[in-house]
Amino acid sequence: LRDELLDLLELHATGLEADVATRANRATGYSVGARALMAAAPLDISSRFSSGGMRSTLEDLVRWARAWLDGKVVSDASWRAITTPETTSEGFSPDYGLGFAVYPQRGRKVVAHAGGQSGATSLLLLVPEERFAVVILSNVTARGPVLNRLATRLREVVLDDGLPVRAL
Repeated sequence: LRDELLDLLELHATGLEADVATRANRATGYSVGARALMAAAPLDISSRFSSGGMRSTLEDLVRWARAWLDGKVVSDASWRAITTPETTSEGFSPDYGLGFAVYPQRGRKVVAHAGGQSGATSLLLLVPEERFAVVILSNVTARGPVLNRLATRLREVVLDDGLPVRAL
């Protein structure tokens, strides 16, 4: 993983939890309690490798976003497959490609991926035709809707002269 992808993309602060280098300088995770934030339940992610078993930094994830937009992660054919919504056998399109949410917003294709676990929530939002990316990390559990609203608002400010798609 390091030799074939991470080092090539200069993602030096990204790696598996089992990699000692990624465990340094980690943020403390929190959960929302009844009246205040409280420490999130500890979670050992060292046994995970494909879903939630990696740690990174905002800087590395911005490089990761740029690598996707620059075509450095997968071939053009794979990118098209990843960013084409699938269709169920009943003909329903759930706005999901291969590992990414894919949906229109203001006539643009938005490609996004969110993650979360105890003490962390993340969002990567790409607008490929504009070469635009938003990366948001939170050290609070289950903040997906908040991160989605924030990313949408940032996209509106930068790409749509601040005009909201809908009330937030």
